[in-house]
Amino acid sequence: MARKTLEEFGVEIGADVVVMGEVVFSQVANRVDGDYLEQKIKRERDLGIKHPEKRPHYEIKIKNPVITKQYAGTPFAEYIEQFFYEMKDGEIRFDAVKVNSGDKEYPPTFLHLTEDEKVKQIELDGELNQGQVVQLALRTFGSKEYGNMGSGLQAILFPQGEIDYRPRSIDADADAFGYEIASDDLPF
Repeated sequence: MARKTLEEFGVEIGADVVVMGEVVFSQVANRVDGDYLEQKIKRERDLGIKHPEKRPHYEIKIKNPVITKQYAGTPFAEYIEQFFYEMKDGEIRFDAVKVNSGDKEYPPTFLHLTEDEKVKQIELDGELNQGQVVQLALRTFGSKEYGNMGSGLQAILFPQGEIDYRPRSIDADADAFGYEIASDDLPF
């Protein structure tokens, strides 16, 4: 079944929606560009994806997506729900992307709910680990290039508590996969 456009749903420029879920994959602390972007495009084409994102971007994939109550039933929420998809194992997922035009980097805004119930803008210390609960804030915009509307990831909101980051060190990565590495085996 063909997806409807934002215009067909009657969505207006500047509409917002928030989707909550658990991180499956994130590339939001660092932009997908350069050689990594070229490898990603090739990998996605090899997997049969017809239109991989070719522009520098940030991306996050979540499982068990739910539109938050405040936005449920709105035209933009109904539009976004078209992009929820089912994996072979029955798990429901959603992917959000923030595309950058030109050379400037415009990452999503990162907001963390503090213990005293205030929202604080933060910088990430790395990529997000699987299972981290997030809320993805998406917004519609008018496209100067094509004369129609688009939508994209604007902000990632984190609940109270510690943010769970992917391990960075080789030892932590090896532990995650059950490998044992002796320090004298490392080439540096």
